[in-house]
Amino acid sequence: MPKARRSSTSIIPMWRPRTYSPIKLDDQGTSYTVPPSLFPTAGRDHSWNSRADNFLQANRPQLNALEVEAQLASSTDEIQLRLKPGGTIGAVPLRAPDTHKVTTGLIVKPRFGWDGIGPLLQYIGWAATPRILEMPLVPGSAREVPAWVLAGPILRRLERLLQDMRRSFNVQEEVRRTPRGQILSQRYITNHVVHGALHQLPCRYPDLGYDRLLRA
Repeated sequence: MPKARRSSTSIIPMWRPRTYSPIKLDDQGTSYTVPPSLFPTAGRDHSWNSRADNFLQANRPQLNALEVEAQLASSTDEIQLRLKPGGTIGAVPLRAPDTHKVTTGLIVKPRFGWDGIGPLLQYIGWAATPRILEMPLVPGSAREVPAWVLAGPILRRLERLLQDMRRSFNVQEEVRRTPRGQILSQRYITNHVVHGALHQLPCRYPDLGYDRLLRA
């Protein structure tokens, strides 16, 4: 007897979006022991014994940006890598020690909670503006860091961008009653002449002005 054909659903796994779980610490909090399994490798040695120095070299700028101290502690058979948070909050990407690709992120949260930053700074009379680092995006940070934390520097950058805008020539297309620049003859015939709208002239012309899309 012929064998029954297997359904496609049994051999094609269901696609699931990749989820990232960044390392989360509290400022001035306790140290965190980084498990080596967080950065898988193809070699036999899956410990930090041969990869700790490469990890520190790949992530030294990121750790320094958040004042996170990397500590190496030796146990009976392997090296332990610990991260000690300082007093700076924020998020930075972490690179794999072998490929230097961004695989996860590090988030240092305020110990009194994100929602308590504004009221606390207002109470003590001290204003602080978040700073956007010139680094890749932090995987998983969008679900951890509130959007309003990034609103300040983003609005400042948009303000400077609009202030420094210069006028330039941009190609515009417009339906006019009087010709200007190049008349799009094919469009004029197919879209206007056949409908009796002889007075509607589709034109293309260079116009000196600001970037309308950016200003919008």
